[in-house]
Amino acid sequence: MYSEGVVQYERVIGSVSQQGHNLQNLFGGLPCEYKEKIVSKFDALEMGLSAESFFETNSKHFVSWRYGFEGNNGSYVASEVLAMLSVLQSVGQEYL
Repeated sequence: MYSEGVVQYERVIGSVSQQGHNLQNLFGGLPCEYKEKIVSKFDALEMGLSAESFFETNSKHFVSWRYGFEGNNGSYVASEVLAMLSVLQSVGQEYL
């Protein structure tokens, strides 16, 4: 059922591009100064997961999170994602 102004998706599966948003690759491409700060702040949270492990585990999740409506959803631990976002915000604010 479709209503004006509303789009409904029926299990659309998109393909993941080899370019772009691999979180592990993006993290690996940062200058050492930034990586060290991210690792230090995230690891200080003592979540039982290192920053490197976070990026490895969630390396392809940007696309699945962003395009979850296409059926590309994947499982993740929300508290870990929120913690990393907080760390990234904190490190980023140091440079603004």
